Amino acid sequence: MPFLNCSVSESADERYKRQLRAALANGWIVISEGPSGAQLEVPRRMKAWMKVLLITGAVLLLAWGSGLILIVGALVAYATQKKETKFLSRM
Repeated sequence: MPFLNCSVSESADERYKRQLRAALANGWIVISEGPSGAQLEVPRRMKAWMKVLLITGAVLLLAWGSGLILIVGALVAYATQKKETKFLSRM
């Protein structure tokens, strides 16, 4: 359990900077930043089921000449995936 010092309070600006550093370390990208806060976005990530479709499609393509539908389906799902965004407030 971390030691908490109640006599020293963290200002809103320090808390904002700490949260922003943590978000950037986790791969988030700052889209815009203003006086009220920052708009963050995380790059698209290929989900596990998309990887399974690609691998299965590649195996089927090599083995029987089919599987292109699975590969195209996984790529379409990745391309149409919405980017996750969040707003980090300064207050």
